[in-house]
Amino acid sequence: MKKYSKILLIALLAVICFLGCKKLNKDKDLIVSESQEELFFGELPIAYSAVSHLAYLENLYDDNSYKFNLMSLPAGPDIVASLRGSGKETAEAGSIAVTPVVYLASAGYNPIVLATTITSNHRVRIFTTRSTKISENYENLKGKKIGVVLGTVGEIYLSRLLAKHSLSEKDVVRVNGKPAELKRLVLSGDIEAAVLWDPFITQAKKEYKEGIKIEKYQDRGQGEVLLDSTLYTLAFNIVTTKEKLRNNRDELVEMLEDLIKASELIKENKTGSQRKLEQWLNLEAGDLDDFMNTTNFEVYLNTSLMEEWIESEYTWLKGLKPEIVLPKDYSVFIDESLLKEIDETRVK
Repeated sequence: MKKYSKILLIALLAVICFLGCKKLNKDKDLIVSESQEELFFGELPIAYSAVSHLAYLENLYDDNSYKFNLMSLPAGPDIVASLRGSGKETAEAGSIAVTPVVYLASAGYNPIVLATTITSNHRVRIFTTRSTKISENYENLKGKKIGVVLGTVGEIYLSRLLAKHSLSEKDVVRVNGKPAELKRLVLSGDIEAAVLWDPFITQAKKEYKEGIKIEKYQDRGQGEVLLDSTLYTLAFNIVTTKEKLRNNRDELVEMLEDLIKASELIKENKTGSQRKLEQWLNLEAGDLDDFMNTTNFEVYLNTSLMEEWIESEYTWLKGLKPEIVLPKDYSVFIDESLLKEIDETRVK
């Protein structure tokens, strides 16, 4: 009897050991997973984010040594706020134009442009209606309520448009808001025009036309989209801060490699890429035709040109805020070394 009891005890100990080891391995795997580096990336749900979001749709971020976390934020100032923050779930990097970069720098932070993903001089436009007569003469902007997302390309575009026609910010009523809110205000007639981009421009055209039919909106004449392509060249960029670059350099290099792959996918299959982006933005097939045909999709960094753009917008911002001190060196806001590490030919 003692012999059988001894055998049973040994068997029981073996089972306990097996289960314990299995749990230990499971816990070890969990610890490895929890200790994996993470990268939080701030992205806008707009057409400008085509390259970074296509990389997400194509699962290009999945095979990296870090965990990629996509943060969808409503407007450029929200990306800026996230880059300024520290701690859990603030962005280590984000995709923004030059204007938010300058706002970030002027606030005493240290933004760093790592690469440009798209460029175009057709991407900032105004939605209005025929009744405003703005399309007849831009001088008719005077006295109008104009929706604009302050701290973004919309602000500098409007400023340059006004200056070109001998007007200033004091000649209009600027209404600040998120793009979706500005779209709602211009459709309802609470403001006369709004400086927007896709998908909001495309949505505004359709919703205004359909809204008139069902008497949701007052008929104020045909909806119009206005563009002066001489005013602004959009450069949408991958941006981090000096501190976050120091702490996340390897992860950011991997991310740039994924973005390059995504830009090449767009070139190889523009039609397929366009449809995926339209579906993401809840647009119909063909809605992004103009965007795809007037935008350059290339992950690169033109250092001298980027310095010129930053200096130009810094000077503009100082005109609005005289207390701002202009930097002596604009190259401190650019780091070409990450892209050079991947492919030197992408740095110009």
